[in-house]
Amino acid sequence: MGTTTTAAISEEWEGDRLWLNGKEEDSSAQRIQNCLREIRARAGSDAPKGGLRIVSANNFPTAAGLASSASVPAMPGYACLVAALGYLYKIDGDLSVVARQGSGSACRSVYGGFVKWEMGSKVSPPPAHAQARQC
Repeated sequence: MGTTTTAAISEEWEGDRLWLNGKEEDSSAQRIQNCLREIRARAGSDAPKGGLRIVSANNFPTAAGLASSASVPAMPGYACLVAALGYLYKIDGDLSVVARQGSGSACRSVYGGFVKWEMGSKVSPPPAHAQARQC
């Protein structure tokens, strides 16, 4: 099972658009917007300007009970989306916190291998996040 997500940005494009398995989806979904807002906030004034295009495809059925949210809410690969946007926007630091806004599975899926999901707290930092573990 796998998800491939690509992201590009251009000043020539208006607004953000995304496609899942060849079909355009609503980019105004709350969890997608939360992710974009957090990524752009982390990039700050150095964030690239322009419209964003996201294309994601997976090789297993969406919403099949296979943690497809980990593999994007409303689309597969939320962890993959967060990683692609983190790379595009040159974000340093823990992206699992951003992925957690989409799902717990996505939080754990940012890293490969064995991962510990730290519960965190709404009252005091750090928020829920994941940590890679070695065996």
